[in-house]
Amino acid sequence: MATIRFGKCQVKSALFKCGDAASALCVYCGRHFCEKHGVIRALGEEICDSKNCAAKREDLDRHLVYKESVLVFNRRRTCGLEVCEEEWTRQCSRCRGYFCTTHTEVREMMVTDEGVQAERLVLVCRHCWERRPIWQKT
Repeated sequence: MATIRFGKCQVKSALFKCGDAASALCVYCGRHFCEKHGVIRALGEEICDSKNCAAKREDLDRHLVYKESVLVFNRRRTCGLEVCEEEWTRQCSRCRGYFCTTHTEVREMMVTDEGVQAERLVLVCRHCWERRPIWQKT
């Protein structure tokens, strides 16, 4: 089996790039990073410790917990939020959870459809709407 070679770590340590031998490539920003400046998770998910990429990693962890919580309530055919006991009537286009009309809104968001990005009106829950700024940063 061929060995994959990486260059030098491109993550900044204080004012300068680290420069140690890199061992992974960040799935979010594409920078090479060493063992000190990132994590390699299950299924080869490699994420550097740069500010934006670490924020995405932390947001994804919170999002997965949120989706699991929504699923618990949806199994009862109620809105995905613990604070609401209404029957669900709408599905969030992002997390795919089900919510009542009070806990979803039609918003204009950038969506990718067949590889083409465009602004579209979509139905989203507040959680998914509030995550946008993290994922818009590069």
